[in-house]
Amino acid sequence: MECCAEGLNDVGLLANVYRYYILSCNDRSDTHYVSKLRNLLRIYGGLSADEWHDVADGLARDCARNIIDRIKYQPEMTTKGGTQRHSSWRNPAYEKLIVDERLSDAALTYCVMVDYPPLPLLRTIAIEHPESAKSIILDAMPYGTMGTPAFRFTVERGVDNTLTARRATYQQIAKQLRRFAAVFGDEETRVLAHEIVERYPNRTALREELAFAL
Repeated sequence: MECCAEGLNDVGLLANVYRYYILSCNDRSDTHYVSKLRNLLRIYGGLSADEWHDVADGLARDCARNIIDRIKYQPEMTTKGGTQRHSSWRNPAYEKLIVDERLSDAALTYCVMVDYPPLPLLRTIAIEHPESAKSIILDAMPYGTMGTPAFRFTVERGVDNTLTARRATYQQIAKQLRRFAAVFGDEETRVLAHEIVERYPNRTALREELAFAL
């Protein structure tokens, strides 16, 4: 279909082919169709930047509905080793569309089904929903890091909301702080790091692992 549309110089048909690839994408190899569709409609379809953004917004809604259908009718799958859930439901082309067009609301909705959102999606959420982006990062902290049992994801559970005293646990905290800094900058990260080490003032190894942020 793609070759036929190109041979016929049919912009509308080719755009529909690209839309199909984007909607059905579950592999990063198809993410380039987002750029191909944008260039096609901008250069050959005569769309302005604002008109393209409206088209992209509508396509994003279609992608969201497609994911709902995937959840209903496709089995849950995991990546090799089981480190990431819902890989059969993720749509890398939709993720690119969200990031490219800075669709903050769409990013927040989409990340409900992503255990560990990549930084581009977190940055997009933070455009209009900074507190939600912060919560997503903090939810990946080890249990007891901030002294509350509110986190969804845990590395190891301590006793009485106390952080497990292991360097590997401290390294996980450092990893999340680096993600936090990549989205919100060094100043806010420094405040957060000080809150953590002040909660556990006698843990030298913790301070060593978080030294980059203090």
